Amino acid sequence: MGPSEEHPHVPVARSDVLEAAAPSRPALAPRLVSGAVELARGEPAAFFALFVVGIVLFAPGSAFTLAAGLAYGLWLGLIVSVAASTVAAVIHFAAARHLFRGSVRTRLEGRRRFEALDRAVSREGWKIVGLTRLSALIPGAVQSCLYAFTGIPFRTFLLASFVGLVPPTLVFALMGSTGAHLLSMHGAAPGIPHLAVRLGSLIALGVAVRHVSRMARQELARAA
Repeated sequence: MGPSEEHPHVPVARSDVLEAAAPSRPALAPRLVSGAVELARGEPAAFFALFVVGIVLFAPGSAFTLAAGLAYGLWLGLIVSVAASTVAAVIHFAAARHLFRGSVRTRLEGRRRFEALDRAVSREGWKIVGLTRLSALIPGAVQSCLYAFTGIPFRTFLLASFVGLVPPTLVFALMGSTGAHLLSMHGAAPGIPHLAVRLGSLIALGVAVRHVSRMARQELARAA
């Protein structure tokens, strides 16, 4: 029997985490979460860097947020996740604005949806950015690049993105921390009141974010 069979819980090496991030693998999210949790517990700085790079390369941010919630708990996991997601958004925005804005904007001009977005951003930039972060109509990385092609100021984009990322990120951080709480029981009798509060909070938060997301989509439709 090989070493991997004798020790199924050996921490995942950093190269394994990077391999798990390959988008061609069908079991991407579970492997990514498992590897990221091990990295987060052992090397927090490397985990943060991988979180940022992963989102920049279009890996699922929710998987990293679940890992952060599992490794660090709700509040620290939330802080780490929002910070990493914001840094990745800034990288997308800066790269798109400084490298591709001129050529891409020329191609987008005349397209109804882009012109509607550009008009809405010109009127209420901070509100539109925050609402699109909440609505999940468009993947976050694509949002950041699209806003780079509009006239929105960087500071407005940064602050609105940071605030808009908090509610959806909170859901996945809470899922991760609740999972960590369940795993920590190790067969012990569960603390029913505490567990009920956690699960109830998760359900209520999920319903609230879904409702806010629907309202955001309606508001965006009116703004456009």
